[in-house]
Amino acid sequence: MIKIKHARAGTTALPLLVMGDPAHSLAVEVHLRPLLVELGATVPTPGLALLESEIPHREERLGAWADRVAPQVAVPLKERVATS
Repeated sequence: MIKIKHARAGTTALPLLVMGDPAHSLAVEVHLRPLLVELGATVPTPGLALLESEIPHREERLGAWADRVAPQVAVPLKERVATS
């Protein structure tokens, strides 16, 4: 049996979902986040759901999201460095 329950233990994951329809925007929080947590990852930020049509202009959306979540990402990364 392959142990996948804690396959991402000790990692920090940032949930990003590329979707075809805005109606799927909740999937990043309702499905992807719980999956990452079940695999053992620390998920310190809200996810980002990006429409396929936004991919050509993704830098703007990703930049705004990154600016908003950077402080939340820094905490688990600092904790991991302190314990290693």
